[in-house]
Amino acid sequence: MSEEKLKKIWKDVELARDKFSKEFAYKNFYSGSKKDLILIGIDKDLSKGIMIRDESGRNALPKLSSSFQIERFFIEEKKSSFITIFSKETSLDEPFTYLISLIIKNIDYGLSPTLATKEAIEKFQKLFQSLGKLPPENQIVGLLGELFFLEQIIKIKNDYWKGWIKPEKIIDYTYSEIDVEIKSSSYSGEDKITINNLKQLQYIKNRSRYLYYSSFIVNPDGELSVPNLVDNILSQIDDKDGFRDKLSLTKYKIQDKSLWLEKRYSHLETIIFKVDENFPRINSDSFKDNKIPDGISKITYDLALNTINDFRLEKNKFFNNFEK
Repeated sequence: MSEEKLKKIWKDVELARDKFSKEFAYKNFYSGSKKDLILIGIDKDLSKGIMIRDESGRNALPKLSSSFQIERFFIEEKKSSFITIFSKETSLDEPFTYLISLIIKNIDYGLSPTLATKEAIEKFQKLFQSLGKLPPENQIVGLLGELFFLEQIIKIKNDYWKGWIKPEKIIDYTYSEIDVEIKSSSYSGEDKITINNLKQLQYIKNRSRYLYYSSFIVNPDGELSVPNLVDNILSQIDDKDGFRDKLSLTKYKIQDKSLWLEKRYSHLETIIFKVDENFPRINSDSFKDNKIPDGISKITYDLALNTINDFRLEKNKFFNNFEK
């Protein structure tokens, strides 16, 4: 909500900028007793900014890139000290709006202006700070597959993306009593699915588990990329901050968007399998005494697609599970 309010205030101030003689033309974000706590506006260089009253703050503030100017400043007109943050590049309007919304949200939660700013910047860096390079192809395609699934599931209900589990967890997606393992590959002529650990296809009684497998092909003119899927999902959901929090745990950093846009794909097909107790898998039961031998730290194996056709499920039957 605060992002939309910020955009409206900046637009209002920009339209009326010529009426102001001040270096910083602004409107108050709050009304009532908090009226002068946060000022939103545009400076004489037409840079968007925020000024946060902070009388007691003395600690140094963290820095971001040179595109974002962050400092403490005494405003003579207000007879008060402020934290001032300005964006010096219009191309970064969206990230800047997100950063400011994080700060305001922290203040609403009761944090001091200094702590609210520090924590917002730390969170912002996890999502936006450039890594300067792309991760390996299999990680790009893996994330592409997960986002491709989320784009489908939010067509049923726009908050169903929340079942997306943090990357370090075993299951990729969970909803009610349904668990989904999402797999994807960049087509190489081999019809197989790689399983990376014993728990990915673990059968759990009274829960339904599915294997959602999508194959893609590299295509410089393809319609699919990680940034495009991210933007499309964000445009359709309400809790954008929550989604960005999940996204920040992946290898995708928004500051590297142009790099990621170079990796484009076309979708070949998606196959869904019902993983029941008869589904072929390797698990602890596959070993003597139900125990993995000492010295084995990781087990990876491939499933040949032509051997699991009996477990295939029609897409509409799969997605119908989410409409109950």
